[in-house]
Amino acid sequence: MVRVGVLGAAGRMGTEVCRAVAGAGDLELVAAVDPGAAGRSLAGLAGSDVPDLEVVGAVEALAAAGVEVAIDFSHAEAARANLPWCAEHGVH
Repeated sequence: MVRVGVLGAAGRMGTEVCRAVAGAGDLELVAAVDPGAAGRSLAGLAGSDVPDLEVVGAVEALAAAGVEVAIDFSHAEAARANLPWCAEHGVH
């Protein structure tokens, strides 16, 4: 199983990505990052098809969750900061 984190997880597209990852047999959704929804339940935002993770506000949470691959559906400005962080920390 590939450990996946979604950046921008609480947005319209982010919740769809979370559902898609959760439904894939070879992927495990282990982190949801969205500063605007930090502290909220991902299942409460995206539905019962996703793990009941707590949405966190900072990209650094990907390291603590052991994320191997990040999918970024945040805003362009946030993605510009997220991508170098992911590259520096070996997150694909």
